Amino acid sequence: MQGFSQVTIDSSDMPDLGDNYKFHTILNPSGYIYQTPGTNITWDFSSMPAGTTRNDTFFSVLATPYASDFNDNYDPIHKASISSNMVEGEFPIPSAFASMITISNGFDYFKQTVSNYAQVGLAATVYLPLLDSTYHPAVKFTVPDVIYKFPVHIGDADTTRLSFHVNLDFGQLFEYRTRINHVDAWGTVITPYRSYQVIRVKSDVYRHDSLSIRYYTLAIDTTVNTTHVEYKWLAKGYGMPVVQFRTTTNPDGVNTLASYLHDPVNHTGIESKNSSGSILVYPNPAKDLINISTGNVFIHGISISIQAITGKFIPVPEKYITQNNGNVVINIKDYRLESGIYLVRIQSPEYNFIQKVVVL
Repeated sequence: MQGFSQVTIDSSDMPDLGDNYKFHTILNPSGYIYQTPGTNITWDFSSMPAGTTRNDTFFSVLATPYASDFNDNYDPIHKASISSNMVEGEFPIPSAFASMITISNGFDYFKQTVSNYAQVGLAATVYLPLLDSTYHPAVKFTVPDVIYKFPVHIGDADTTRLSFHVNLDFGQLFEYRTRINHVDAWGTVITPYRSYQVIRVKSDVYRHDSLSIRYYTLAIDTTVNTTHVEYKWLAKGYGMPVVQFRTTTNPDGVNTLASYLHDPVNHTGIESKNSSGSILVYPNPAKDLINISTGNVFIHGISISIQAITGKFIPVPEKYITQNNGNVVINIKDYRLESGIYLVRIQSPEYNFIQKVVVL
């Protein structure tokens, strides 16, 4: 077997504004050996099933409802570079406590520097069913939770300890968190789509969450201890792990969620090709018109949609779209599409294409 040298991951390999990633996720996969550390290892996940799909999109902090909290020049520690929607299961609340608290509609906030990529806080909707009370806290960590230190090299190790709290009308929600990162392997990882030269980061994340409420005769004091063990395979230029296994242990038991990148989806918005020819979206930036050249793809029943980087889909009435011989023009001037960053999605039964477009 041919050997390869390890790749080096730095700040340029992190997600950019407007990047969109499609992942296949599988709950509790069996039969895969993935914990093995070392050098020049081959991990074969080529038989991994499609499972369910998840789209992760990264957008401007200014496009979120909590922009003022994470874009404050007077608070540089928590001034974020980029944001994304909270990943499902990030706060896995055990079923025994589901009647006490729910967390939804969350945003994660990240800060990227030449030395590290870290989460500085989060924001979400917190609902207490017993009090029928809803909160929308912007949660700032005491110190950034360092996801990666750059450059990422085999043998690197670091530890982050942080805490945060949420004030409620009649109590508080606390969390204490410890992350231990260890770059423990490099080699080749094979997915159902392709193989990648990768370096792997193992993270052990220990969380202690507590909820305390006092409301007349109602007294709630609950604690939940959760452990996440994450294995993340990083490839040069891909921004997100091309493969990840995450095992979560809490009072409900142990669950493992595996995910891998749907590589044919063009997450960076560069020209893509398939058997039907090239698809081009231009000009970029766009001011009056967005032109889409699709060759002969339209004969297969293609659809076009526009999505803001906040995740919201923007419906475009047919009167603003003209189509002729595989070419489409969207009149964004008459439609009055606001300035910003958008994802133009072009789909057919056998094809999926995403292009990031800046509208002036």
